[in-house]
Amino acid sequence: MALDFDNYIFDLYGTLVDIHTDEWDMRLWEQMAAIYAVYGADYTAASLRERYESLVKEREAALGKALHTPFPEIDLEGVFAELLRAAPAGHASSFAPGGKPVCEASAASLRKSCVTFHIANTFRVLSRSRFRLYDGLIALFENLKAHGRRIYLLSNAQEIFTVPEMQVLGIYGFFDGIYISSRRQLRKPSPDFIGALMAEQALEPARSVMVGNECEADMGSACSAGIQGVFLNTDGLADAEIERRLALVLAQHPGADRSSVHVVRSAPFYAPLML
Repeated sequence: MALDFDNYIFDLYGTLVDIHTDEWDMRLWEQMAAIYAVYGADYTAASLRERYESLVKEREAALGKALHTPFPEIDLEGVFAELLRAAPAGHASSFAPGGKPVCEASAASLRKSCVTFHIANTFRVLSRSRFRLYDGLIALFENLKAHGRRIYLLSNAQEIFTVPEMQVLGIYGFFDGIYISSRRQLRKPSPDFIGALMAEQALEPARSVMVGNECEADMGSACSAGIQGVFLNTDGLADAEIERRLALVLAQHPGADRSSVHVVRSAPFYAPLML
């Protein structure tokens, strides 16, 4: 029997997009150090990775403190831009925003340049070893649209490369609303993140569903918003592990119970959602 709702809120990675990335492979950082050198910023692979990690941790801590949330989401665009300025050494380069060497350029000028976009997306592409839609996704989206249903995205992701990835895969145009954590500075399972989507889109909880592959982030978000959750077991978890994780989530939401989450344990994952 189909799970019929008016509003379908989807997670992205692991739910719609089958992807694997390895951001800690030193071969990636060797390539990225070579790319930064093109723009006059000199790093070793190890020093670039170390500085990247440091900037991410510093900015996440500062944002979490400023927003009083345990679920901050920084914008990596700023990190990639700052890495151009923060290199331990540099050299003359034809890339000179505002007529200045990269180490003297302002953070704002670097963020506005296409170079930061190129660097961020190069990083993403080089880190990927698998990148595809799950089988049946386009058919599902076409089916939901044909029945007048609305489709939303609620994703813990980085806008600078997530939007291009959705465009490459041909799914960007299906969404009636796109909510990406780096733009909102919050990530799932923050109640305020899904709360913003529900409020701004004027969604009726009883007619809305959250579909995702993570118990805490996705089903936790569904519970906090008081909507049905559909858990897709795309990671191939054992039944006992699924139930253990769901129990932990439900324990944090007294108003929810096991009936609040429908589990799709194996492929075809989208079959229960087809109308």
